[in-house]
Amino acid sequence: MKRRALARALMVGAVACAGMLAGCSSIDRSDSVKHARLEVGVATKSMVVDAIGLPAKTSRDETQHVEFWFYTGQPELSSYFIPMPLARAGNVVYYTNLGSTNVASNAPVVLICSFDASGRLIDTKRPEDIKQ
Repeated sequence: MKRRALARALMVGAVACAGMLAGCSSIDRSDSVKHARLEVGVATKSMVVDAIGLPAKTSRDETQHVEFWFYTGQPELSSYFIPMPLARAGNVVYYTNLGSTNVASNAPVVLICSFDASGRLIDTKRPEDIKQ
């Protein structure tokens, strides 16, 4: 019984640590986003994430099967997940989040990446370069 309790405590601690690390996107990437060299027609979503990180926002156009990723380069969300068990039903444990979430910035979009249905980069736009 003590081993099971210890194992559960370690699992909850590991989930809490992983949630804190995975939930944070507070890295300033403005230089890498502004100077990113992404090859249209070659780069994939995973290559873009490797180069400049996750986008601040995404959007889809289902009629044209295009996905848009919007980058600010600024920290968009600072959050962490701290699970607190609420209930158990069989093998399922229900948690609530005690962590801080959704501290958003109002940074302007500096890069828009467009992907086709297969996840290949089909276009990039920099709003600052588009003059009316």
